[in-house]
Amino acid sequence: MLWVLVWLVLALAAAGVFFLLGRDLWRKARALTRELGVATDRLTEVTDRLAELSEPRRPGEPNRR
Repeated sequence: MLWVLVWLVLALAAAGVFFLLGRDLWRKARALTRELGVATDRLTEVTDRLAELSEPRRPGEPNRR
């Protein structure tokens, strides 16, 4: 009977550890996707700005900002 109790406690402890690790991994994955969204937005802005700056201008034409 004692061995059943020991194994039950070990199984519950392992389940608790797996739950905590899974929750931490889920939170990190959500933060990563959020940061990837921000990086994508910034890259889009930089790409648009570079495309705007690389367009040839006629002499005397004012800068577009």
